[in-house]
Amino acid sequence: MRASGTRRCCIRDKRIEVRVNGELRDIALIDAVVSDDYFAGARAIWDAERMRLIVASRCHPATIGFSAVAGVCGIVEDSDDCALAVELGRGGRRVIAPIAAGVLTEVGVRGVYRLELGQEFRFLSEARHMIALDGEREVRVDPGDEVTFTVLRNGPWRVLPRAALSEAARLGMFRPDKEEF
Repeated sequence: MRASGTRRCCIRDKRIEVRVNGELRDIALIDAVVSDDYFAGARAIWDAERMRLIVASRCHPATIGFSAVAGVCGIVEDSDDCALAVELGRGGRRVIAPIAAGVLTEVGVRGVYRLELGQEFRFLSEARHMIALDGEREVRVDPGDEVTFTVLRNGPWRVLPRAALSEAARLGMFRPDKEEF
């Protein structure tokens, strides 16, 4: 397929770079969630009261997980050149979001920040925290650590199936004889 078709059929995803004290520790494609938990092993986090911060490259209230919490505060599509950071905790405005299938949870939101691509968002750890990356990997931080989240459009290329099939049909790839109907 030509480069122009590739641009119509694919999107370069965003990624969240997570730095601790200036050192790149890992990345996330959808969300990075700071929790009061401090344990090893990739585990799903369900206790919304223990969450302190969500940084989401894309978020919508129709999703499931902590990106849905960000999504009820503001919608960010995969094609938008921005991200959302949501500070959580007691004393904030209350929102209801689906953090798991069939589970609506009330969460306190203390602040919502729209981040432009390349803009750094800093979190100074005052206790031991764990950062869950896309719900699959974890980074531990200790008191005094400065965590920096930066969202860039340098993630993997992703095929948009509907657009790819539309482009293939437009180019006649499903008609071996190449004749028009």
